[in-house]
Amino acid sequence: MNGTGSPKLLALVEFSDNPAPSWIGTAAAKFGLDALTLPSASLAGTDLPRPNRANACPRPRSFFVSADIFLFNAAELLESLGSDGPNGPNPTHPDIVLAAYLKWDLDCAAQLEGEFAFAIFDEAKSRLFCVRDAFAMRPFLYWCQGNRIALSGDIVHLLGIPGIPRELNRRKLAAHSVFFGEVAVEGETYHAGIHNLPNGCMMTVGPHGVKVTRYWAPQTREGIVPRKPEDAFAELRHMIFRSVEQRINRPGNVAILLSGGLDSSALAAVAARIMEQQGRRLQAVSVVAPEKDLHRIQDERSYIEVFRSFPNIDIHYAPVENCGPYDWIDEPERFTAFPHPQPMLHASHAKLADLAKSGTSVVLTGGGGEVGPTAGAQSELFLMLASGRWSKAFDEARKRSALTDTNPLRLVLGSLRAYLAFERKTYPLFLLSSGFTRECTARPQWVPHCASHAELALHWFTYLTRHSSMRSAQWQKPVQEALPFFDKSIIEFCISAPGELKFRDGHTRYMIRGAMEGVVPESLRWRRKKFPFIVNYEDRHNAQVHRAQAFVQLIGSNDPVRSVVDVPRLIQLAKPTTSLDRKQRWGLHASANTIRLIQFLRQFPDFRA
Repeated sequence: MNGTGSPKLLALVEFSDNPAPSWIGTAAAKFGLDALTLPSASLAGTDLPRPNRANACPRPRSFFVSADIFLFNAAELLESLGSDGPNGPNPTHPDIVLAAYLKWDLDCAAQLEGEFAFAIFDEAKSRLFCVRDAFAMRPFLYWCQGNRIALSGDIVHLLGIPGIPRELNRRKLAAHSVFFGEVAVEGETYHAGIHNLPNGCMMTVGPHGVKVTRYWAPQTREGIVPRKPEDAFAELRHMIFRSVEQRINRPGNVAILLSGGLDSSALAAVAARIMEQQGRRLQAVSVVAPEKDLHRIQDERSYIEVFRSFPNIDIHYAPVENCGPYDWIDEPERFTAFPHPQPMLHASHAKLADLAKSGTSVVLTGGGGEVGPTAGAQSELFLMLASGRWSKAFDEARKRSALTDTNPLRLVLGSLRAYLAFERKTYPLFLLSSGFTRECTARPQWVPHCASHAELALHWFTYLTRHSSMRSAQWQKPVQEALPFFDKSIIEFCISAPGELKFRDGHTRYMIRGAMEGVVPESLRWRRKKFPFIVNYEDRHNAQVHRAQAFVQLIGSNDPVRSVVDVPRLIQLAKPTTSLDRKQRWGLHASANTIRLIQFLRQFPDFRA
């Protein structure tokens, strides 16, 4: 299959004493699940001969394939495969993947570039081979017990298979008690026994057990970044154009979530230029404040409107008048898998759903930029001082001071603080009871002390990909999401780049600014301030808080959710509010997240009131 946003990857395998496991195709039919297979294969089983070649295996090998695949390097793979490639004039992406497996065996995973989750059962080797892409863009969940393993891209499908229990993974949830603890519990979901194949990993399953190994992780590489800044920026610009083109060259229309910030503005400008040459239009979806509130609220509208000058960009402002942090509070089925989708998603989702009906198949987002082209390198000032580049450090501090109206000494102290990773204060995602937090066994995922900007980027890359790995498997957008900054070449190039390319002439995030010269309008390229994506949050909380209060009032004194949730604190926060500082704002976020957590818990028998 050449890519969709539908999480249909499914297989149910049972290993027995026979030489090969039997695929139980009735599971797909019984639960209405669409098993994705190669055109020449079926879930019930078909002999697939190797491609015609001189050294062909004299006895056909049997394969069974379930796949959700969109390859970026299909043409390059076909060239590398040569005569070993699939037969026919228009091979599908699963065809290409199977041919790659036949030629390179397990090493084929490292050859693939794209968004994919697939499973290949090789009957001759009695082996199930599973792979997920480097950035976990396609979901891959599995459950394994005894000699049975079930695979799917949708946790609801797995929970519908007889024998798979619906049980809370208390360890995963309790890990939220510490700093980013939930990502430390890698490979687990919030459902006990259901696992999430991590990004950049492959899994082999056979009579001797299950083995998960990592086939790709980013590394710093010497010599890949040109010495001259202008050459480095030109190389990065080429990479970004290539990455965007790879992700939009698919059937259907293309949309982008345009916030007005550097990340999304760069992608919008690049995509628009590529698509203009193809005679295509780009649909930009933005969330801004209602016009009636513009006299008192600042948002990103003025920056978004700059894109009206692009001849092939259509801007769609998502309707936000009735949206708020308690959207979907009465729809518990939305939280079967993942207890905390971001608030205010309803507005962009509704608009994307409308665009999907008119043929939009992919939406670009700027996720991943903070570990790539838009990394800020906040510790660079101190690193300049520590390495003896005093003149350069003072010059950059002076320029930064002029741009931000901040005392140079405070800038240096802030850089030292970033270097030593003193910024460890965090606010809870959920309001958990004290008794439940004591169940936490995860350790805080602090940034290492004395981290360089490269080490810091690698740390945040690990966090972001593990978090997105969970979200992509448990939270579906109306159309397939694509993140051009999550590209192997871009990530390794930016991590390997020296800090002086990221902090330059007083500007942070300089790599994207330098790379987008002549591409992004100057008023956007040199902007320094970003308004919140979720505008007038306090107003939206106050408009919907009555729904939260009505919800909380239904929680009785003996309700089992009290063993997990700090209900008194939730009651305290579920009230109208006025202007907030950062801590108070996070309290409101935590209260909304906690109500969604309660809805998530209600699916388990132990937490039904």
